[in-house]
Amino acid sequence: MPTRPALTLAYTSGPASLPDYTAHDGRTVVWDPWELTPPTSHIVHVCEACERGGDPWVSVGTVHPLPGDTFLVPTSRSGPLPGPLRERPAWPVRSLFAYRCQACNEIRIYDLGDGTNWQEVPYARPTLF
Repeated sequence: MPTRPALTLAYTSGPASLPDYTAHDGRTVVWDPWELTPPTSHIVHVCEACERGGDPWVSVGTVHPLPGDTFLVPTSRSGPLPGPLRERPAWPVRSLFAYRCQACNEIRIYDLGDGTNWQEVPYARPTLF
């Protein structure tokens, strides 16, 4: 009777989440399922690991606030100028993007920050050996 291998690592479709990157700056991250970018997408992606171009898998991470975190938001006011700033309890923010190469499964994670300056997040996938 043949024996089965103890571990099989193969991707036939995108995994459901990124379970090995679940916290960012001490805050919990919840990832959307992987999706392929549409062929007409504005995202031009060339993998830095294997140098293959093509449509990557993309996942968006929602970062949840820590207890006591707040945002400064303007109060409602009619007219062209916003009202004075008020402190409000922080809410979850979709601020992380992950790209995964279809060829080599290399993952790159980026923090959107304020939306104008994307920063790559240092991320190392755990290895088995």
